[in-house]
Amino acid sequence: MMQTTGDASGGEETAAAAADLESQEWHLDQLAGDLETAVVRAADAGGSVAAIAEAAHLEPRDVQDLAAGGRQFVDVG
Repeated sequence: MMQTTGDASGGEETAAAAADLESQEWHLDQLAGDLETAVVRAADAGGSVAAIAEAAHLEPRDVQDLAAGGRQFVDVG
């Protein structure tokens, strides 16, 4: 647990931590977008839900959610 000393350094540390968090959130958003793109491309190429889920280490329902938008799958298993 971080202790504050009442000087400006506590505020600077908080601001730096907030900036780090914002940066990590941005990177996470980028990775999520990349994952969605990869799932959509695999679905468009004819991949099955089961095959995409296994390759991406996801649950089939997550694959279906990521690829939502009218894409057709070879199978639903």
